[in-house]
Amino acid sequence: MNNLRDIAGARQKPIRVGRGIGSTKGKTCGRGYNGQRARSGDNLPYMVFEGGQTNFVKRAPKFGFTNPHRTPFTPLNLGKLQFFIDSGRIDISSDVLTIEAMREAGIFGKLEKGGLKVLSDGNVSVPLQIECHAISKKAMEKLKLVGGNCVLVSK
Repeated sequence: MNNLRDIAGARQKPIRVGRGIGSTKGKTCGRGYNGQRARSGDNLPYMVFEGGQTNFVKRAPKFGFTNPHRTPFTPLNLGKLQFFIDSGRIDISSDVLTIEAMREAGIFGKLEKGGLKVLSDGNVSVPLQIECHAISKKAMEKLKLVGGNCVLVSK
């Protein structure tokens, strides 16, 4: 342990400023001549600061709305479900396709707070009984069209 050293060049010494003309960082210490950034206590938010002009972030119009009471769901599209069935990654021999079985197959990772919501993107050709926490109207119509159904479970 006492022989371990950093690789050469891994740590650089800090530049010492204000140590004479020969150091290339003497007199003004790399800050230029006058102005706000030459003074001590210069800690401006450089990403948005525009020299005192009203910055773009404040000039840009505000739009949109984030609902603080929104219930986040983990989405599952019917097309993705059909892909997993076609590739043999999901066993559909059981009467109900459970949330645990889908998670073990790797269709989705961690469930959001609201649970699993089945959405209508894509099509299903196999009559399935899916267990989920929520389902869209279009997805329910597509499932019923092929003879399937959805079992809603509480979170």
